[in-house]
Amino acid sequence: MTRQLSLKFGNRHGGRRRGAGRKPAGAEAGVAHRSRAEFVKRRPVLVTQRIAADAPSLRRFDALAVFRKLVLRLSDEKLAVVHWVLISNHLHMVVEAEDSVVLARKLGGFFGQLAKELNQLWKRKGRLFPDRFDARVLTSPTAVRTALVYVLGNGRKHGAWRGRGPDNLSSGSEFDGWLDWVPQSSKLPKAKTWLLREGWMKLGKFSVLSAPKSEDEWERGTVRTPRRKGRSIKRRAVLA
Repeated sequence: MTRQLSLKFGNRHGGRRRGAGRKPAGAEAGVAHRSRAEFVKRRPVLVTQRIAADAPSLRRFDALAVFRKLVLRLSDEKLAVVHWVLISNHLHMVVEAEDSVVLARKLGGFFGQLAKELNQLWKRKGRLFPDRFDARVLTSPTAVRTALVYVLGNGRKHGAWRGRGPDNLSSGSEFDGWLDWVPQSSKLPKAKTWLLREGWMKLGKFSVLSAPKSEDEWERGTVRTPRRKGRSIKRRAVLA
């Protein structure tokens, strides 16, 4: 009788393996690698992207000119950057997209082109965005309003902007939701989702001097955390 022999392989494909997966470009990942939520046309998305530690600050008017030009070039029926702010080592954007595939592909191309043009501007080589962007779906008027305060007031949060008006490295001067500031005419894309266009305003406009919420307040206000055995599970905030 013939006996079948079993073969032992040192490495097997598939399944979870210790040390597998994409490694952070730096000492640690700048953005948590959690699965991006699926979403539909009715929901805007808060996008966060960090730049390399050795890159110049994004809070420069030459960087702003490059960024704004690409925002206008990017926008179409499938994806648009509606609001944004540039901070020294990262940026935030409130985006509307057709679906998660469009978001990933078009923003991937956007950040690739932005990296190319900023590297040329700064006479720099190497990866400008060492990690992937983080995308957080905004599912309610409260979440959208909180995100708008967070994005447009992020310069104040970091002490990078102390003016009486909107941050001049953001889309704030063209934002029509201020309680105490008259916006300039805008060439930026207009919001199409109900949540971003008018839904959040049912909770009231906010002051140009409004301070963004803390990370804990943000998590409680915008993210429904799972519960296990009667206790809430906190998720590490990735916003900055």
